[in-house]
Amino acid sequence: MPSGRWAPPRSRPPGPCQRRLRERCHAPRVTDAADRLAVLLRAELPADVAALPDATLERFATQVEAARARQDRIIADAVETAIAGVPLPVRGVVKKTLRG
Repeated sequence: MPSGRWAPPRSRPPGPCQRRLRERCHAPRVTDAADRLAVLLRAELPADVAALPDATLERFATQVEAARARQDRIIADAVETAIAGVPLPVRGVVKKTLRG
């Protein structure tokens, strides 16, 4: 029974796309190659890796970014392919479920 007062609608937890967008928007500023790589990997670098030359760390960070972008494209294509096989009347529900 409503109490007469307005309450904001309950929100769902953010989906994977919203989380990634928030992480990109609120990513900390990086100062050198080791910091950039640590932010990309979301973990502290082992001492042996952090000791590598900056050029090597930059190259590795670029490869990690490219791999993540490629993975995002592959997942998006797979979701679209899966949705194409879903009957039209329930397609909207399936899209909402898969995409968050």
